[in-house]
Amino acid sequence: MEDINQYLEQIPTIPDQNNKRIAAILTNSDPFTLGQGKLFEIAQQENDLIYCIIAANDKAMFTQEQRVGFAESDLARYNNVKVISGKDLIPDFSVSIEFFKDQFAPKLNISRVYVGKKFLSMDNHFDNVSLAHELGPDIEVITIPDLEVNGQTVSASEVRKNIMDNNFKAIRPFVSEAVFKDIQQDL
Repeated sequence: MEDINQYLEQIPTIPDQNNKRIAAILTNSDPFTLGQGKLFEIAQQENDLIYCIIAANDKAMFTQEQRVGFAESDLARYNNVKVISGKDLIPDFSVSIEFFKDQFAPKLNISRVYVGKKFLSMDNHFDNVSLAHELGPDIEVITIPDLEVNGQTVSASEVRKNIMDNNFKAIRPFVSEAVFKDIQQDL
């Protein structure tokens, strides 16, 4: 694992960042869906800068490099979004809340975290409540309802299932054209 301070120093910033509204969205991007895109669409309108943090996940269908690429392809249209790899330092929020709260967020002036509200998952609801409690009053947790397309909740796990079944037609409505092309090239 690389040095934490070295990792934090490599993260891109903007001028006068300490006086700006900065947010973060942690995602697996496995793959990056329109639902995740919705979080960024809302967040980029409400903040000066948003960090898209791609969590390290050795159980993901796609590699870390591929998942960073999916997010970069989809989010390139926003000037105020920076996609960064969580590397080994941020495998997911459940094991990294303390690191995020005590080192990552203060260094980058992050005052908000956006999360999706999964209607079909009580575990997700409890995770979001726990996250808000753990981050405390210094970092606001903003919950955005999941995106629905054609009456179906956009779900990365459902997209992965369809990929495993070679049902690419079924995933197209749930990912952007850029991510769809990336998936086809990567498989």
